Amino acid sequence: MAGDFNVDHVIIAPNGIFAVETKTWRKPAKGEVVFDGEKVTLTGQQPNPEPIQQVRANSKWLHDELRAGTGRVYRVTPVVVFPGWYVTNTKETTDVWVLNPKQLPWKIAQESRVLGQKDMQSIVYFLSRYIRNVG
Repeated sequence: MAGDFNVDHVIIAPNGIFAVETKTWRKPAKGEVVFDGEKVTLTGQQPNPEPIQQVRANSKWLHDELRAGTGRVYRVTPVVVFPGWYVTNTKETTDVWVLNPKQLPWKIAQESRVLGQKDMQSIVYFLSRYIRNVG
């Protein structure tokens, strides 16, 4: 929990830090998520609340907290996952990933290694202390 919002999941891997927002919205018999690089539509309708703005804000918050807590600047990749949905990205180059969760391990593996063991330990230590203090 962070103020009046929460970050669903944080993945810390040698390939980066990922703030993951999970959307478990009911899917019609035929439906898909389309991401055009700026907004998501679900079977042609734009959802409310808008998940891209939400995950960007969550990622910025996590980035700022990590900088304040560790003294280091880390890139945090915003990710929105839609379990059970077919996801189409019409623009591949964007700061936000919109995926079916089955795609996430593959997508992370495609990233270059940017974190060493000490960085990952420092981040995990900071976040575990943060969680204990706000929980």
